[in-house]
Amino acid sequence: MAKGVLGNDPFRRSAAPRPEASPVAAQTVPESKAAPVKEAAAKATSTQPRSAKSGRGSAPRAAATGKVPSTRRAPVKKPAPKQAKASAPPAAPTTKKKPARKQPEPASRAEAPSEAPAERDLRRASPFEPPVTGVPSLSREVLADGVAANDPPDAEPTYSAAVPLGSRAVGALALVRDLLLQTLDRPGLKRATEVAEGLLLALRAGLGVGGGLALDPYGKDPALLTHLDPLLDFLYERYWRVSVENAAALPAGPSILVANHAGALPLDGPVLALAVSRERPDLQEARWLVEDQVFHAPFWGALLNRLGAVRASPENALRLLDERRPVLVFPEGVHGTSKGYRERYRLKRFGRGGFVKLALRTGAPIVPVAIVGAEESTPMLAKLPGAALGLPYLPLTTPIPLPVHWAIRFGAPIHVSPPDGDELSFVQQLTERTRSEIETMLQSLLRERSRFSQQRR
Repeated sequence: MAKGVLGNDPFRRSAAPRPEASPVAAQTVPESKAAPVKEAAAKATSTQPRSAKSGRGSAPRAAATGKVPSTRRAPVKKPAPKQAKASAPPAAPTTKKKPARKQPEPASRAEAPSEAPAERDLRRASPFEPPVTGVPSLSREVLADGVAANDPPDAEPTYSAAVPLGSRAVGALALVRDLLLQTLDRPGLKRATEVAEGLLLALRAGLGVGGGLALDPYGKDPALLTHLDPLLDFLYERYWRVSVENAAALPAGPSILVANHAGALPLDGPVLALAVSRERPDLQEARWLVEDQVFHAPFWGALLNRLGAVRASPENALRLLDERRPVLVFPEGVHGTSKGYRERYRLKRFGRGGFVKLALRTGAPIVPVAIVGAEESTPMLAKLPGAALGLPYLPLTTPIPLPVHWAIRFGAPIHVSPPDGDELSFVQQLTERTRSEIETMLQSLLRERSRFSQQRR
């Protein structure tokens, strides 16, 4: 009884050791150290062979140690995934945030340096400004000049993809227009444009299809000469380099200027008139007389008339002298322009002395004039038949006048008084005297030119 009591004593029962209880399992691991222990156990389990994991080799191992394994196998705990190593929720990763860079406070518009209006307008009008990247939104309305509709009036232009392509094209065209205007505004190009326009008007005047809106009583077109002024200045000063001698000998009143006539084209008339107007601007405008064969010639007759030529007749000459103008006369006429290049500067017969009769009638002095350079500028190369056009011949010369130096020399005036004897013989004598003086001046100019050429060599 006592033995049964002792064996069934409830107070002693709890103190007796229980064979199935394991001392390792009875240990309690703190919660904070549970995760490392489980992780170590998982690694050890993963390194054991397959038989150790399944518990098949436990009996031999127990016999070697002398311990009787319990019939109740402790459950093997599987390693927890890495995401849930601990029961506590994982702490948020602590990444150090870089401190935000302190943006400088924008200066007020009053303190900001003001941009020049011209530069600001140029930037707004330029279509080649690169677009601003990093625009947060393109929904805001942008005007054609790159300024948003809600921006203040003095806001800087913002170029972005919202600017229409048509506005950029308009800006590009405006820029091209400004460049062209600046280019055309240059003096050289502007002068060349005026020369081209003057040549076109001269061509139309010769063909009789242009001009003639405000002609003077002799048929001159002042508007045409205004357009041709740049071309005439170029030919006179740079191309032919005209030199004038003894222009002070020209009388102040009306006078008759008698000159040699040569060259395939009648250019000596307008050049001599231009020389008189330049050297003696105090005189009335000079006019030159042209024979009927040249005055009525196709193209050249109309063009020379618009430039200031007057048909040669006693009535026109008297009228010009009454206006106190210098009258330019070429007594050789068509015979002078028909001379070949080998006959240059050889004077032909001076006709019947009509300029002497005119001087006797009006009392105007006669001024001999020698011109060198016209025959080399437009040399007579050949004569073509021109009867179909009402001309004795068609001159064949160079396509454009050659840049030959021109020299003009005025002689001493010859004052004429009525003769005591026969008027006809007096006219012949005065005609030959004038012709002789012109020939003497021609030879003198040719010798001086030859001497100057040798010195340059």
